Amino acid sequence: MSEEKKLNDEALKDVSGGLKQEEWERYSLFNARNCAICTAGRRCLYQTTFEAFDKMGGVDCPDFVGDRRAYKF
Repeated sequence: MSEEKKLNDEALKDVSGGLKQEEWERYSLFNARNCAICTAGRRCLYQTTFEAFDKMGGVDCPDFVGDRRAYKF
């Protein structure tokens, strides 16, 4: 028999970026419109996309470098 393994609360927070289930759709759209297509690279103020989403409240990044019009969301 296989024993089901569960992540503890701290590990789950690290894996999910601390997001609740209802925030995932907003995060996914934010990431697709910002971090995933941004070419700023090392100049970004944030260490992770989760941190950027949290600090900016999910609105488009003002420091985005690239062309959002090239992607249809």
